[in-house]
Amino acid sequence: MATAPALAERLEAAIRESTGPFVIDLSDVDFLDSTGLRVLLRGRGLLGREDRPLAVICPHGRIRRVFELSGLSTVFTLYGERPDGWPRSTSGAR
Repeated sequence: MATAPALAERLEAAIRESTGPFVIDLSDVDFLDSTGLRVLLRGRGLLGREDRPLAVICPHGRIRRVFELSGLSTVFTLYGERPDGWPRSTSGAR
């Protein structure tokens, strides 16, 4: 998709500019396909090089189903909602 390169750039920049655990909030996402999953896997890999955890906020529904059908629900740490005390986003952007 046309948005995947932009997402990849923003995600990589946010990872470079942050420290500690990284949170990606997909609560408002309406569509996610294999291209988007590939971007998220790349981000997970970048964080893994620095031994930084990645948490994905992904409520139950269509987007969560994409993770489940792809088998990636066991690869990513998925949360149905943002735990209390967590910032709205790691990078300042949603």
